[in-house]
Amino acid sequence: MPGMGDPLPPLTWAAGFTEWTFVPIATAAVLVLAVLYGWGVQRSVRRPGRNWPWLRTLSFAAGLFVIVVATQSSIGVYEHDLFWIHMVQHLLLIMVAPAFLVAGRPLILTLHTASPPVHRRVKRILRSRPVSVLTNPALCVVLYTAVVVLTHLTHIMVTIMASPLAHGVEELVFLMVGYLYFLPIFGDEPIRWRLSYPMKIIMLVAAMPVDTFTGLTLIQTNPPLFGMSMTATDIHNGGAVMWIAGDFIMFAAMLLVFAVWASRDSGRVARRGWLEQVRTATFEERFAGRGAARSASGGPSRTDLDNDDEQLAAYNDWLADLDRGGSRSSPGS
Repeated sequence: MPGMGDPLPPLTWAAGFTEWTFVPIATAAVLVLAVLYGWGVQRSVRRPGRNWPWLRTLSFAAGLFVIVVATQSSIGVYEHDLFWIHMVQHLLLIMVAPAFLVAGRPLILTLHTASPPVHRRVKRILRSRPVSVLTNPALCVVLYTAVVVLTHLTHIMVTIMASPLAHGVEELVFLMVGYLYFLPIFGDEPIRWRLSYPMKIIMLVAAMPVDTFTGLTLIQTNPPLFGMSMTATDIHNGGAVMWIAGDFIMFAAMLLVFAVWASRDSGRVARRGWLEQVRTATFEERFAGRGAARSASGGPSRTDLDNDDEQLAAYNDWLADLDRGGSRSSPGS
């Protein structure tokens, strides 16, 4: 990495992989989160009858890795020199990293590892009115929209680009707002809100226009943008990143929700099919004699027992036999 005040080399593929910077606060935060999550996983798997899916751990680790890449790789190095790189960082921090962190289910892990008193206290906090208001899906969409617009289409961006402290606050806000936004979509945490799969897709669709609007506005903007020294090409490239990449990430999230929805439905059908086979086999075994009797008397054959009305009639006949004091074993025995 060049020294402080030294000009940056042109951004090439080689520089993209070799230019790194060190951000102590971000590094410390990532390490703390990684240690706490790993400690929670260890405590969870050591408890009898408890298991923690490795995909959740991998997802949370991926979220932390994205934070490191967004803040300390060449993206963090060139973020103040190239506006389109700045936009790449924003998408990673408000969309990609939060989605992975939410999928890691850190709140459920906290409940798994907590003692009973702490478990009850944490769950009470998560179901409290302030947290319920903060995690309201409609409010989360509003927060996402406001943050994207205010940090890209107002003079707030001037302060952010000029002040390292303001930029650090912006990065934290992006992560928090992104986490709240994706919490009801990819999370299964013990909060008040539970969205159906169609509502999750609607929530994703509702936030897509803000990325499109912001991107197209930047594409149509001519420099200087709020007095900043940026070329028209750089600004337009940044707008294209926000528009195309932002909508692509949202569309990928929709496809993922669709895939999970379809797999859950197919799983239910498979389980229902298995139970239905057991039920039908038991029913036919129990009422085989009654079905044969009905067939011999000119009534429906045994195969007609697939008809709900015939099944109900046979079942009612059996109940009538029981009521008359008949055998309590199956009528066909």
